[in-house]
Amino acid sequence: WLREYIQNAIDGGAKTVHISFHGNDFEISDDGKGMNREILVKQAFSIGKSLKNAKAIGELGIGMYAGSGICDTILVRTKMKGDKAFLATLDMKKYKEIINSNSVATFEETMDEIFSVNEDTRGDDPDSFTTIRFENLTDESINLIKNGNLKHFLEFTVDLPINENFKHKQEVLDFIGEYSYPINVTLEDNGTTTNVTKFDPGSIEFTDALWKHDIIDDEGRIIGKIWAAYNKAGTNLNNDRVLVKRKGITVGDETSVKSKFGAKYSSRFFGEIILLDDRIEINTNRDWFVASTYLSTFVQKTKKLLNELEGIAEFDSKFGIRSISIITNDALLEEKIQKHEEENNNGLKDDAERKLNNNKRILDSKIQEAIKFKNDVDAGKKDLDNPTVKIKAELIERTLNSPEVQSYLKNSPPPEKNLVKTARKQNWPQIVITF
Repeated sequence: WLREYIQNAIDGGAKTVHISFHGNDFEISDDGKGMNREILVKQAFSIGKSLKNAKAIGELGIGMYAGSGICDTILVRTKMKGDKAFLATLDMKKYKEIINSNSVATFEETMDEIFSVNEDTRGDDPDSFTTIRFENLTDESINLIKNGNLKHFLEFTVDLPINENFKHKQEVLDFIGEYSYPINVTLEDNGTTTNVTKFDPGSIEFTDALWKHDIIDDEGRIIGKIWAAYNKAGTNLNNDRVLVKRKGITVGDETSVKSKFGAKYSSRFFGEIILLDDRIEINTNRDWFVASTYLSTFVQKTKKLLNELEGIAEFDSKFGIRSISIITNDALLEEKIQKHEEENNNGLKDDAERKLNNNKRILDSKIQEAIKFKNDVDAGKKDLDNPTVKIKAELIERTLNSPEVQSYLKNSPPPEKNLVKTARKQNWPQIVITF
């Protein structure tokens, strides 16, 4: 229900939304263009009526009723530039009382008793604004939006400003360009006001290279954009997501990337899939899009790019994470070998030595492949303008320069295999026997 009101604020041209708690009351204020009496009556509080243009996000005509089931009263103070301020009241507590005494009464039949619009003469208002207050929220709603849940919801749902500490902030903004719909959101609770941002890296260090691609259909039309930042440590992120966005609002959740696109997707990325094709419509549940040939094309093209993105994580697992893991495990095996030798336990010692030798063969192979990849990059055999290659090259450099691999190369340099291969290619001498 909260998303509907934020969407309405964005569609109304708001640049700032302020959300605050007042005991059991909840308030959303925005600096958008506001509403006059006619809009309040004929659109905002009229189910299914929406005169929003094609660029609008909230398209389903739910209006101000989205939060009607979670509080006793909805109060809407609003003003358009050059017009008077108005106060609209929707008394849901009274509606429930009417329904309890007359179960066959329809919502429309009760409107004269539960809904009113009056001029608000308090004054000292900005040129245009809308403030929506939900009085006496249900306990369930209070628990749902407090305890950090609201902040998480906003980060997940709204196109917030990118956190200043996110290293790729400007590059992402340049890539998205005009398709960015940032809105400043502040949260006020217990006298403390917080600016909410998205992609707060915290202690996460991302690769220097950013992965990004236009999503292009068979006719050469750009139907979307996709970008992702990879966690340089190679570990999963707690709040991992590559989210699907349309006009700044998330459609569905992170599971959509896996289920709807049918693609593997690692938990090591921050990123967004941005749909630009206006021929694709959001479904009534707001959790995906209406089936169409345009949607099929978008899914197909995006899936291909997601598989390429996942290839980065698999590449890092194969060469970086796996190599360091083997080195760490080998150190434990060497300790076991020494212990078994001291205990004269030759059977366990031989078993540990076999595992150690096998690990060394695997590790040598991985390091050689990594070195070859690096050499190909240095020789210009791989295109560093390709973001996938660029990130892989950075991950290879990180792995080869890690203390674990450097120590291993110093003490156990991998064998050269080229000499062996060359020897095997030599022809056998021709032998002729005569009698």
